[in-house]
Formats: sequence, C-alpha cells, structure tokens
Amino acid sequence: MARSADDAGFTVDEERDRWTELLNRAADAIVAARETIATGEGRSRFDRFAYRQFAGHFRDRRDRFDEYRRIVNQARYEETYDRYLARVTLWTLVSFALGAVVGLLFALLFRRLGLFAGVGLSVSLGPLSSVAALLKLPLGMGFTTLSVGLLFAVAVGATGYYAPKFAAYQRERAIEYLLPQAITYMFALSQGDLPFPAIVRRLAETEDTYGEVAVAFQAVTNDMDFFGSDLRTALRSARESTPSTELAELLDDMIGIIDTGGDVTPFLRSKAEEYQERRRRANDRVVDTVGMYAQLYMIAGVAFPLFLLITLTIMVAISGSGTARLQLVVYLLIPVIAAGFIILIDTVSPDDLGTSPTLPVDTDRVSVAELAERLDGENGASRAPGRTSGHTDALSVTEVNGIEGLHAALRRQSTVRTLRAPIDLVRERPVASLAFFVPVALGYVGVLALAGIAVPTPTGFLAAPIETTLLSVVVPLFAVLVPLAYFHERNYRHRRRVNRELPDVVRKLASTSETGMTLAQNVGLVGETSEGYLAEEFRRVDRAMEYNVVLGDALRRMSNRVRNERLTRVVHLLAEANAASGRVRAVLTVVADDVRNAYRLETRRRDETRNQLVIGVMGFLLYLVVAVGVIEFYLPPMVEAATQASDLGASTFAANVDIDWFRVVLFHGALIQALATGLVSGQIAYDSSLSGLKLAVPQLLLATVVFLFI
Repeated sequence: MARSADDAGFTVDEERDRWTELLNRAADAIVAARETIATGEGRSRFDRFAYRQFAGHFRDRRDRFDEYRRIVNQARYEETYDRYLARVTLWTLVSFALGAVVGLLFALLFRRLGLFAGVGLSVSLGPLSSVAALLKLPLGMGFTTLSVGLLFAVAVGATGYYAPKFAAYQRERAIEYLLPQAITYMFALSQGDLPFPAIVRRLAETEDTYGEVAVAFQAVTNDMDFFGSDLRTALRSARESTPSTELAELLDDMIGIIDTGGDVTPFLRSKAEEYQERRRRANDRVVDTVGMYAQLYMIAGVAFPLFLLITLTIMVAISGSGTARLQLVVYLLIPVIAAGFIILIDTVSPDDLGTSPTLPVDTDRVSVAELAERLDGENGASRAPGRTSGHTDALSVTEVNGIEGLHAALRRQSTVRTLRAPIDLVRERPVASLAFFVPVALGYVGVLALAGIAVPTPTGFLAAPIETTLLSVVVPLFAVLVPLAYFHERNYRHRRRVNRELPDVVRKLASTSETGMTLAQNVGLVGETSEGYLAEEFRRVDRAMEYNVVLGDALRRMSNRVRNERLTRVVHLLAEANAASGRVRAVLTVVADDVRNAYRLETRRRDETRNQLVIGVMGFLLYLVVAVGVIEFYLPPMVEAATQASDLGASTFAANVDIDWFRVVLFHGALIQALATGLVSGQIAYDSSLSGLKLAVPQLLLATVVFLFI
C-alpha cells in the first residue's frame, strides 16, 4: 500500500518546491550546454576533448576498425574515423548523463505516486523479506534512472555509429542508379576527340545532373590538382573510397584502358550498354522485392492489427482489462508498422537522388537595375556626358521612351514573379504547402478549444466522440492533406506525362539522325511530326532557334520549363554531344534504350502492384465493417442483456463496457488505418508515399461519413 506524503517525511508543498527546483536546474544545465556546443568555439573544444580522451583507443586498434575506416571514407565524412568515433563516444556518455537525469526525475515522480511501494515479490524470501522491503525503493529508483540513461545512450550511440553506413548506402544507391547515364555522357564527350582526363573533368563538373557519380569523379580531379597524381593513380584512389561495387569495376576497367592505351570511345559505349542491362535486371529485382514487401504489409499492417482489434475488444468487454493494449494497437502499432514499411520500401527503390531538374543557361538579358541605371544616366546626361556604357552621345527621345517602356514592363514582371513566388514554390515543392496550412490548422484547433466548441482531450472525446473528432481532427487533417495531395498529384501527373512521351521522342530523334540531318534539324522535324506536351516544347525550341538562339541554350531553357530530372539528363547529354562533335546518332541510340527501360520499370511496378492496392483498400473496408459491427451490433445488445442480468446480481459485463470509449478508439483507428494504408499503397505502387494521399483522403472521408451516421 502506498504511503502518504506525511508518512514519507515531507509535506506536499515541500516536495513540490523541491521538484520545481530540480527541474529548473536541469533545464538551466541543458540550455547552457546547448548554447556552448552550438557555438563554433564550443564545438571545437568539445571535439578536442573527445579526441584527447578517446581517439587513441581507436587508433591503437586500427586493424579492428579498418572496415569502419573504409566506411567513413565511403560516406565522404570530412574527418578521420578515430576523430568521428571519439566524438560519438563522448556524445554517448553525455546522452547517458542527460538520460540519467531524466530517469531520476521519473524515479522521483514514481516515488511520489507510490508506484515503487506497490511493487511486490512473487516469492517469499523468509528472513530477507524485511531487507528486500527496505531496498525496494532505492533499487527501484536506481533501476529507473539507469534504464532511462541507457536508453538515451543506446539511441545516440547507435545512431552515431551507424550513420556513416547509412550515408555510404545512400551514396551507393545514387551512384548505381545514375552510373549508366554518366557513362553515356562520357561516351558522348569522347566522340569529340576529347582526351580522357578532360572527359573526367567535364563529368566532375556536372554534380547537379549526375549527382554522386560526379562527386566520385571530383575526388579524381582533386587528387590530380592538389596532390599532383596522374590519372591512373587518382582513379585507383577513387576506387578505394567508393561504396559502389559497380563504379569500382568501372574504375578498374578505366585503369586497364589507360595501361593498354586502348580506344576510349568504343570502350565507353560498350560499358554504357553493359551497365544499362545491369540496371534493367536490377530494376526487375526491385519490382519483385516491392511486391513481396507489399504482401507482407497486408499481413502485418492490415490483417494482424485487425485480429488484435477483435481479440482485445472481446477481452475488454468480458473482463474489463486490455484497454491500454487496444489503445497501443490503434495509436502506436498501426502507424509504426506503416512507417516501417514505407522506409523499408523506399530503401530498395531507385530514384533521382541528388540531381537537379534544371540546367544553367547562358543569358544576356538586361536586368531591371541596369535599365534603371541607364535611365538615371540619361536624365543626368547634361551633367554627366558619356555616362552610359557603350554610348558617347545622348539617346534620342524614341530610344529613351523604348527603354522606359521596357523598364516598366520588367518591373511589372518582377512584381508578378514576387507575388507568385509562394504559389510557384508550392507547385514545385508540394511539401512546402505544409508551412502554411499546418499553422492554419493548429490555429483553428486552438480557437475551437479556447471557445469550448471542441476540446481535443480524452474528456472532450468521450463527451462527444464523433463531433469532437470531426471538428478537431478530421477538418484540420483535411485542410492539411487536401492541398498537399492536389499539388503532389499535379506534379506527379506532369512527371508521368513527360516520362511517358520521352522514350518516343528520343527514339524519333535517333531514327531521324540516321538520315544525316543535324540535331537542330531533327528537333524541328520531331516537333512537327509528333503530338503531345514534349512535341509542343520541341516546336518552341525550333521557334527559338529561328530567333538566333543557340540550340544548346534553347534545349536547356526547355528543360528548365519542364523541370523533369530524366529529361534534364537527356538534354544535357544532347547539348554536350552536339557541342563536342555534332555526332549524336550513337548517343541517341544508347539514351533511347535507357529512358525506355526507366519508363518500363515504372509501368511494370504499377501494373504488378495493382492487386496490392486493391487488397489494401479492401483491408481498410474490412476494418471499417468490423468497427461498425462492434459498435452497432455486438456491444449494445450485450450491454443491454448484461444490464438486465446485473439487476439480478448475475453479471458485471455492463460495468466493463463504455460504448462511447469504444466509439472514440475505433473511429480514431479507422482514420489512422485509412491514412496508413493510403500512404503505404502510394509507396508501393508509385515510389512515393505522398502519391497515396489520393487513396488516403477518400478513405478518411468514407470513415468520417460512416461514423457520422452510426
């Protein structure tokens, strides 16, 4: 039995003051430590201390940590492995200390609540029972303090230790996804008779287009520029620091070509075709793996929680126990399983990691500031003759009026762009909509709570289960998800349209190039003989060339308008190949195969996961049917029968069942399951959880409507 505050030797006010003082000291210590570490000087002292104390331990065991040293290098961390591990070790110890403080606070709270006094031993210790009773409180507090401290330390230590491995794995994914396109780019440059070192340098300068592949070759150029290494030595050094086995094999083959003095152009073409075939087989394996994970999710994320829901509902109804477990299933298990599968599927899916959808364009457009400066100079021409660059005489009235009109037009255009900037940002990055709609939704919930209309607390949910959930959960959730779903789906459809049309356009370019026409002529012909979004863009390129715009700049401007990573790589490749040699037929043949294989992966993935999408929707509907059945057809008749029996002293079933409580939990479970299955389905079929919002939003709406009318 828990002792009272007076029996424990302190008053409630004294304990409250002691508790408050301890919390204030802990908060002050944490803030002071955070401010010290946040400054550059604090970080420097922290790192130096960690290095002095722990780095020697890892250096002395270099052989043991040799593999970890290689992983740190592959992750491209700008420090040695011993320095990094020393800092992780110190952070782990600091986390243990902070966790121990938090654990002590919890232990003091548990002591005040009398939780330790209620813990008893299941076996009799005889004469040692009195000793065990005396040690129960300090042992309980010590165990709580130590457990929380270890939890903090393990979380921080494991995160720090495995962070380089995860970073190296991410680099490996990005490299192997973009490697075929990067080799094709090198092949295109080789047709212009560029020497191999120059080709390597050109690739190293294209980080926005070829991501981590370009970063890997930057290490080669840096090795040659700053350490004086020759190309062969630099390639060998880069081979040791890459996490990708495919890139390591390519670098070995490049070293062999340098040693034998072979022709680079046919070598690069054969490698481009070979690695594209590898990527095609890897893509097939990805589709099979995603299908397997989809089936596992239907079991673990849909069927298993539904089974637990039915079982725990019966347990709660009969014995009154299991309410906490039922809440854990609804509020924790379902979202955790969904989040785990989203992360798991994302780790095996290739994507355009680390690439930009735009390309730099050379432009000689005059700016608003330059025009304003010229007009100011013209207005003061009498005082400052020759004030304008390129002009020695005063401008005519017609010229001044023309400049003033252009200046006004550019100012209006600049103002419109400024006003449209938030909308353009949301269109390009749909997640940015959360920055506006989340605060609006939270403010709406706060206003409802302050007005007493819908208070999102356990008491408020039990008082009006459906109304409170609808006003304080569903409405703000829709306010956040609907704009996000709309803009994301808009971007996805645009991306899908470009990816669908791109293989045909590139194939036509490759076919027409066999007739001996130049690339500029091919672009005009494809634009005239094709239909669709990209055909219109090619016609715009052709019209731009009629106004003496260089083909490369016209193609890059088209790419920047379309904003598609796959098209950006194709355009960059064509522009560079055309500028290097003008011979693009062989390049187009390789590129056509690449974009066709990429689109084939997308379509096959959607086709083969369509059944899983249907199963996910059916799983949600089954959950909804079970929830409605429990609330409408299972619990009310049993409560009524139990109430009649309890009047005769024969049953306590009615005391164990609160239908409003079940209504709240099952309604929330339906909403969580609707969102979870939708997001996972989007990750499975479209390689983006946000694409699943078009399934999740209707499911949320259906769950809300069903519970409104039951």
